[in-house]
Amino acid sequence: MELLIGDKLWSTWSMRAWLALKHTGAPFTETLIRLRTERTNADARVAGSPSGRVPVLKDGDLAIWDSIAICEYLAEKFPAARLWPADPHVARAVLDFFLLEKIFYEIEDQLIHRPELLRVPLAAMLRILSAPASES
Repeated sequence: MELLIGDKLWSTWSMRAWLALKHTGAPFTETLIRLRTERTNADARVAGSPSGRVPVLKDGDLAIWDSIAICEYLAEKFPAARLWPADPHVARAVLDFFLLEKIFYEIEDQLIHRPELLRVPLAAMLRILSAPASES
């Protein structure tokens, strides 16, 4: 497996994926993509990131981007590592927390860079917050 990451000091999402993979004990290579440069997205794509962002976990022909998806994949692939709560309701609550964290980041990013796209993270947040308790 290979993990494409940004600097772990600046990219908490990269750190999350790195910590989860490290916790599994599985061997992997780490490829650093320099952040905050004009070439960041292009460098990430060349290294194998379909979105041009990091982190990305490459496992054979599979490329998984987004730290939450990487954590879910690793939890399923390495159940002995106990990365995810065994209780499905608790696991869903943890996932909702991670998704809300990402949504808040996206709201800030859209407000600064693409205000016309603000409706996307707001709709996702509304969907999570309005779900009945039995679904979350």
